[in-house]
Amino acid sequence: MTLKKRRTLWVLVCPLLVMAGQRSAGATVVWRSTFEAGDTKEWNGGLNTTKGARSNIDVVMDPVQEGKSSCRIVIHPDDTFQPYNQSRVELHHSSTLTAEGKDTYLSGYYRMAMDAQVRNEIGYWESNGSSQNVMDFWIEPKAGGGTTLAFGTGFLGAKRVWSTDFTLNTWHQLAIHVHWSVNATMGSVDVWYDGAQVVKDEKAKTKADANTLFYQTGFHRRSPQPFTETIFLDNFLEADTLDEVLGMPAPGGADGGVPPSDAGGSGDAPVSGSDGGSDSGGGAGGGGAGGAPGSGGITGSGSGGISGTGGGAPGGAGGAGAGTLTGASSGGCALAGRCNPASLMPAGVLLAACLLRSRRSARRRQAR
Repeated sequence: MTLKKRRTLWVLVCPLLVMAGQRSAGATVVWRSTFEAGDTKEWNGGLNTTKGARSNIDVVMDPVQEGKSSCRIVIHPDDTFQPYNQSRVELHHSSTLTAEGKDTYLSGYYRMAMDAQVRNEIGYWESNGSSQNVMDFWIEPKAGGGTTLAFGTGFLGAKRVWSTDFTLNTWHQLAIHVHWSVNATMGSVDVWYDGAQVVKDEKAKTKADANTLFYQTGFHRRSPQPFTETIFLDNFLEADTLDEVLGMPAPGGADGGVPPSDAGGSGDAPVSGSDGGSDSGGGAGGGGAGGAPGSGGITGSGSGGISGTGGGAPGGAGGAGAGTLTGASSGGCALAGRCNPASLMPAGVLLAACLLRSRRSARRRQAR
């Protein structure tokens, strides 16, 4: 490779490295669940996971959002939760990011093959100790046929904030950002559906009290019903930044849904009282989730020290990823990594390396 081509390649690579470092700086994934290990140990237990010899929560190989496994949750007429006369089958995740003033971002994929026959809360935050539900995702029968997906704040989603149609036999990504506060003017919620933001800065009392909270997902019926329903889950992630959560793009877009004033479906009247029951404890993380490919990578070779293969890595929602870089310089410095080779290096260090490289090249040209 000629000197001019090497300089051009380096000029192209430097901004990518710097941007990669900036994107990853300070971002932390605190929990993942992919079910790839063939069990549900990434969660902190559950409710009615079995009934006698019957298993209500299983890891299956079809359908899957990505990888080889997903989770199937089935609720039956006898899956009751007493003394509240509810019907529930759920998995629990204990978050470490729910103290006053903290922020959490959580995402997961949901899929159903049959329309909802009754309202089911499928994902919600609940307080430890006091067992107070503070916000909900739920599905319910749609007037005229079909299924409605809705989100609301307050106990069991008392304030309906957003709803949309829930398409069957398709994986749908639900992502939520919560700023936690017992003060309704300080707490806030954002929601994304299949990568599109559908709720923005909704003010709410996101903490019922000083207790931390945990996330529950599966089926929560307000009373037992004489029929069985099934839902599939896959690729859950909790982080402290939006980029990490929406870095798992959903297949297909969203129409954004409709506000409650325009939404169809009946919905249930708000209720009050204790939801009952909570689990706590720590859980281990699993593997990451994937997404759609990004833009093409940078290719090239030579003693200048940068070589690479084409093809993008998964990008965030609405954007394209940077290419994969591998290689080693004649000075012995190696670069290797998937998507962001500089993900462990501060942006300032990368920029300094770029400038140093440019100065050395200039000196060589002057020496000639």
